[in-house]
Amino acid sequence: MLLRDARQEVVRRYRLQFRSSRVRSIYLGEFDLDISDRNADGSWNLPVPGTFVIDREGIVRRRHVTADYAPDGAGGRDRSALAEIRSRG
Repeated sequence: MLLRDARQEVVRRYRLQFRSSRVRSIYLGEFDLDISDRNADGSWNLPVPGTFVIDREGIVRRRHVTADYAPDGAGGRDRSALAEIRSRG
């Protein structure tokens, strides 16, 4: 299951959010991109990339949180954690 958090309510609650004036200056200055136009809540905040594997009892079995948006193969680790949980039945 994937979580869609368009208004960033969950990431704000779990403090998985970049909230910085630096974000605004980078995106406006370097990319001429107004993120507030693309965010449902109109903010300049960005979610911190994260993956959580939660079992059927609601226990977090694996987590991967990083400020690096670059794909680094982290998804492979998350898929292996999911396979391990599934193998337990």
